[in-house]
Amino acid sequence: MVKGKTETLTERAETVLYEGDTDLAIPAAYQAAPKLTWKGRIWDTFDAPANERKLLFKLDAVLLVFGCLGWFIKNLDQENLATAFVSGMKEDLDMYQNQYTTATTMWTVGYCIGQIPSNIILLYVSPRYWIPALEIVWGLCTLLTYRVSNYRSLYALRFFVGLAEAGMYPALHWILGSYYKPHELSKRAALLGTSAGLGTLFSSILQAAAYTNLDGVHGIAGWRWLFIIDAVITLPIAVMGLVFLPAVPGHSGNKPSFWLSQEASPSTTFNLMF
Repeated sequence: MVKGKTETLTERAETVLYEGDTDLAIPAAYQAAPKLTWKGRIWDTFDAPANERKLLFKLDAVLLVFGCLGWFIKNLDQENLATAFVSGMKEDLDMYQNQYTTATTMWTVGYCIGQIPSNIILLYVSPRYWIPALEIVWGLCTLLTYRVSNYRSLYALRFFVGLAEAGMYPALHWILGSYYKPHELSKRAALLGTSAGLGTLFSSILQAAAYTNLDGVHGIAGWRWLFIIDAVITLPIAVMGLVFLPAVPGHSGNKPSFWLSQEASPSTTFNLMF
């Protein structure tokens, strides 16, 4: 590599080493992580080789930010049922027995059913398209929830929300694992986990604000406004994914993202793949 040149994605591609007489090829990324300075312990990009930093900052600014936003809205739209239930849904939909438990169970059933099919689809459809598609589906189902007039309609919509959300976690980690080396993943995965907790926290805050300020506006109950607002947050993030998510290295039919230079387009298998 020419000294000072920014590292391309191709140059981050798989490098194999051979130990002694063994025939086992070990990707270089699986070696011990380099020693870190105090800045690197906060965020390892600062200790990356100079030719890698620009690319890593780009990936963090686009890929990681989208991942955190996506995981945030997934948990936001998952938890909104609980906050809506105690803010008027129970009375409006006559949910006085086990209807709430059934509604949450329908989400879980959809989530369990969707896991394996979603991962199979990822073999044929790039995450750059599949992740936004999932977000659009559950975002629309969330929006339609504000119109429900009985708990049976709620059951159906919660099932499809769970079905769509089932594919989010594996798809996000696949695309992150395709671009980051193993020792770069831990902090980024931790941020994803943090964004999940924020989604749960924000759902309660958002419902309180909607109930206080929007209850009865345009004849719509406060708990129904929560689903409208959640959908308004979710759908633009899905569009953001369609525009900014990069191609997955080695996935057929991919085109490079506009924010990555042509030299940096993924044309080889990355270091996580043998």
